Amino acid sequence: MEHGVGDINLIMSRFLLLIFLIFVYGGDGTNAQDKFYFSKNPRDASVAEGRPATLRCEVSSGSGIEYYWALNGEPVPNTTRRHQVGPDLVITRADRARDSGEFACIARNASTGFSLTSLAASLDVQCEYLSISPSLRLSVSLCAQPVPCTALKSGG
Repeated sequence: MEHGVGDINLIMSRFLLLIFLIFVYGGDGTNAQDKFYFSKNPRDASVAEGRPATLRCEVSSGSGIEYYWALNGEPVPNTTRRHQVGPDLVITRADRARDSGEFACIARNASTGFSLTSLAASLDVQCEYLSISPSLRLSVSLCAQPVPCTALKSGG
């Protein structure tokens, strides 16, 4: 079977088109620029109420990626108390009522809209207790909710 020059050019152009499509779409129907993954997932953490905490996340491809955070499935708005620095979420003063729960980082490709959600991380906001002396402990809860409390404990 003989092929003319026109047939060879047609075969070559189809082959090059196929190679281009595999390169652009990655061979599985997704755009190559959407092939990123979380290289750093947020981790569970405990923090005393009123203290700072930082939840970290990062994806394998940093170019053109927008980050935002969700708490218990709801978007976390940026405020002076809780805001993003790069992809990380910084909480300047942890609050039991407003910060306890499951946080997730969402990474979104700005040009395609493709997004991934990280594994969830839980932030456990705890009361902080002060002990006055080793033999007679006066413990003062520094939690703002519901009400600060004291407990007198004697002995070790």
